[in-house]
Amino acid sequence: MVPGRETGPVIAPMTNYLIVGTYRTGSSALAELLGLRPDITCGWESTRRLPWTRKLRTAEELFAGDFRNLEPREREFLERMHHPGKRAIGFRVLFRSSDKWLFHPRTAPGLWLDRLEGHIRWLSRRRPDVHVIHLLRRDNLRWLRSLYLAKASGVYFGSAYPETLRISINTGAACRRILTKRWITARLRTLAATNPYTEVVYEDFLRDNAGVARGLVAFLGCDTEAAPVRPPELGVQSARTSAQVNNIDELAAELERRGLLTDP
Repeated sequence: MVPGRETGPVIAPMTNYLIVGTYRTGSSALAELLGLRPDITCGWESTRRLPWTRKLRTAEELFAGDFRNLEPREREFLERMHHPGKRAIGFRVLFRSSDKWLFHPRTAPGLWLDRLEGHIRWLSRRRPDVHVIHLLRRDNLRWLRSLYLAKASGVYFGSAYPETLRISINTGAACRRILTKRWITARLRTLAATNPYTEVVYEDFLRDNAGVARGLVAFLGCDTEAAPVRPPELGVQSARTSAQVNNIDELAAELERRGLLTDP
């Protein structure tokens, strides 16, 4: 102690984290569940609509508790929820499983706009302290059904798809989306070599969301005894609707033929 200077309690640094993956893998439900914990702040897809030039800069600002450049609704939400007692702060960064590419998924314009490689370089080289929660979904047939029904209906979380909704899925485009999804997974897995990293399988989260959440709370160095107020409505669209994919059997057969039904 320096003579004449009072010292307060030592405060551990706040954990920064990102929830990463592709769309329709349960990120909304996971973020909601983590956000219910008293010592964790979880933002939304905070940088999704920003120009690619501002995504990483805004992420740094958010980690520092500076929400000024976020959209008004999220800024108000985070200013209301975040306080000095929090021990972790993070948000979601999701990457598009686009079918628009030539020769290889790495050439997809959507991944360039999302800055997949930029995020990986930023995390691995400049921010190896950031904890990475990587969401995976292994059942590709159900994933495609969810992806296309959500896109057709505009319903993404918390409500059932319209009962009368009927769609058909182009099998070629669907297979290309799965290949992009696998490429994104492979690239994000490289962060395990540089950052605190864990994977969450959607199907495991569906079976035991509270247990998975407890493991993530420990991963972030927070209080595992603080239980969530309520479970999330995970999978509500699929469970409460008769919306259909007209060519689901044809799609399943093509995925099986090409070895794309499930991901490891």
